[in-house]
Amino acid sequence: MDIFKRPIFYAALICCVASVLFLYAINPFLLLITSILLIVFLSVKYQKLKYLTIAVIILAFSINLFSESKKIEQINMLDNQSIKGEFLVISEPVVYDKFNKTSLKIISSDKLSADIKFMAFDSEKTDFSTGDIISATLKISVIKNNDQYRFYDYGNGIYATANITKFEKIVDENKLYKTFDSIRKFVKFKICDILNGDVAGLLLAITTGEKSLISDNLLSGVKESGISHVIAVSGLHLSIILTALFLVIDRLFYNKYIRTVLSLMTVFIICGICGFTMSVVRAATMFLVGAFAPIFKRDKDLLSMLLTAFTGVLIASPFAVANVSFLLSVLSTLSIVWVVPFYSNLFIKKFKVNSKIIKALIDMIFISIFTMLFTLPVVINIFGYISIISPITNILVTYPVIFALIFSCIGLLLSTIPIIGVLGNLIIKIAGIFSDIIIHIVNTITKLPVTIAILPKLAIVLSISIIFILIFYMYFYKYKSKIN
Repeated sequence: MDIFKRPIFYAALICCVASVLFLYAINPFLLLITSILLIVFLSVKYQKLKYLTIAVIILAFSINLFSESKKIEQINMLDNQSIKGEFLVISEPVVYDKFNKTSLKIISSDKLSADIKFMAFDSEKTDFSTGDIISATLKISVIKNNDQYRFYDYGNGIYATANITKFEKIVDENKLYKTFDSIRKFVKFKICDILNGDVAGLLLAITTGEKSLISDNLLSGVKESGISHVIAVSGLHLSIILTALFLVIDRLFYNKYIRTVLSLMTVFIICGICGFTMSVVRAATMFLVGAFAPIFKRDKDLLSMLLTAFTGVLIASPFAVANVSFLLSVLSTLSIVWVVPFYSNLFIKKFKVNSKIIKALIDMIFISIFTMLFTLPVVINIFGYISIISPITNILVTYPVIFALIFSCIGLLLSTIPIIGVLGNLIIKIAGIFSDIIIHIVNTITKLPVTIAILPKLAIVLSISIIFILIFYMYFYKYKSKIN
């Protein structure tokens, strides 16, 4: 799959560059306008309408980036001032010693437009939850350019923090948020009622992405072993759930329209349960693009699906490039759909591997190695260290994670049916066995003498060079093969 022959790649690249420029306080609109005019000129000159696709995508991104910049300007004018209004609680309050922390979105306000989000702090620890619409007064603190959390906050669509100085009352509730909150609480209650300790905490994280019940020791071990992605719901989890769902559907009957509708429903429910995080939204967008492919009689081009999902998320959330989980999700998936097939097939061809089992194992090894390499620049920049045992750990936990997630989902669904609820509880216990296996693997691997390598920032340049060399060799080999 050649990424350079896909017009959407260039649209994604231009949008990405513009977003980064804005984050570093450089006006990107000259770049965006010039790009649009140049692309329109090329499409007219060479009479290729596909170039217009790039222009349309960049234009849509530009409009939303401009809209977000206006929101930021609005907020900046109100630094250290108070606003009154009604706000939607969009995340469950996190309890600390002296305050609760949550995310609020404006429903209506006396000074700001709707849909602006805040990271809010409540020193009174008021009793409200996700989905509640509250009447309150907030004191705004603008996120400055030199703030160490600015990229993180912007990546989540948050441009200011706020203190709840006066809480009045809960005036209403958002049914959709409340429904998903109820489902999350049911999943948490059911798993914790049947399982205990880290076994319950890890299974909950694998199922919903919530890490609150995982002990600090296990969380540290998960990070050291390089398998943090298994507790951040993304493409891996969606692919496991949808593959299992389609396996059942296709055995019973096949109808592309019903398949697409079920895909839409399943993906939306999973996104809602997981709180619409960037990584799961990227994966969901990619799967939805693939779900519509059979209806329009198009082949599922994984690379185009990824690029479409990436640009779609960027248009909706222009600063998604600053979201670490989103970046890691995109880069790891990019390596899997673009580079891994070439090197895996090259290895299999060179050593004349015929066994399907060995081929599958080779694919797993290459996926583990290349996802680590492609995410290396981000990991070094954010964390300052890399897990040198991640390729081994990822191979060992792949199937336990798959079975833990599948049995967890089946068990939770069955447990809602009164007649066979006991069977559902039993299946959740089986899921707990696989969760326990993952914990044992992590604990065993992290006892090795060396698990991580602390690297200087200069190593980012080396890691990027390695990626470029791998890509260059891939195209050089293909070019040489054509000549021969």
